[in-house]
Amino acid sequence: MDLPIEYKTLKWNNPVPGTRALMKLIDEWKPTHIYSLHSAGFMGTYYYVTRKPPKEVLDILKEIPSKLGVPIHKGEPETPYMKKIDEAVFLMPSTTEAYDWLEKYLGRDPATILKHGGSSYDYAKRVNPEVFELVCEVPYVYDDRLDNDTQIGIPRREILRLAMGRSKKTLQEIKELFNKLEPHTSLDNPFYEAIKSFIEYSEHHIKAEEKWVEQEPSLDESATVAQAFNAYLSTYWEPLLRYGLLYRAIDYEYKKNPSNTLKEIKHASLIKIDEYIEMFNKLTKYYVVPIRNLVQIQMSAIISTVMSI
Repeated sequence: MDLPIEYKTLKWNNPVPGTRALMKLIDEWKPTHIYSLHSAGFMGTYYYVTRKPPKEVLDILKEIPSKLGVPIHKGEPETPYMKKIDEAVFLMPSTTEAYDWLEKYLGRDPATILKHGGSSYDYAKRVNPEVFELVCEVPYVYDDRLDNDTQIGIPRREILRLAMGRSKKTLQEIKELFNKLEPHTSLDNPFYEAIKSFIEYSEHHIKAEEKWVEQEPSLDESATVAQAFNAYLSTYWEPLLRYGLLYRAIDYEYKKNPSNTLKEIKHASLIKIDEYIEMFNKLTKYYVVPIRNLVQIQMSAIISTVMSI
């Protein structure tokens, strides 16, 4: 999400060298198909496409993951503005859609929040309007309850309120430790910018999502086991990744300057990681998906679409 884009007040044209290399390839080759290999969080297999595939392709996209132990995603979408084409198949989200969603629910200029550009598809469609892109999202760990679409009789809105409350609490905890680290951070710390950007963006995104949760009519419907399990357990899974990033930022500085302050916040972050691991282990019956299976899912998606679209 680092390619040049202009939309309303958002103007981004600051690609890093790797992105410039990708731009040059797109300009020269004018691709007809683009495939991005991604990993998902604590959820099932799902896809982003730039236009609806034929039914026979959709069938393959849904059937193959189940045979390989990672059924399609039946929980909540990754972000609220996802446009669903079929079960676990969504239109490729764009920076412009993120902009419009933030503008609607945050009430401020999204250009002050979005610190990135467009995607490879945003850029490639300039040189080939017919380009097709597919992103196949697969997780490393899975729990069979993520495949249970039994209704539980509790509105999705209530489940999401609960999850939002936990996410706000976790973000505040991470921010407090980050604030203690910041005065001791050197310019060459490779983890600093990532954790700083996560905190800043998440604060705004949570505020917008809280308004969306209260206003979105579809959230009155009953949550399923998969939706509830995914939404709530993600508030234990995702913090592990963020705390892990924070720990690495702290450890980077501690190795250069083993002060008591850095030692204390390093220990505090490690305690939080252990707490989240313990709770995640208690609340789930997850298993690690073999890498071979994940590669097979990705390859089946690529082959089925490149031959039919």
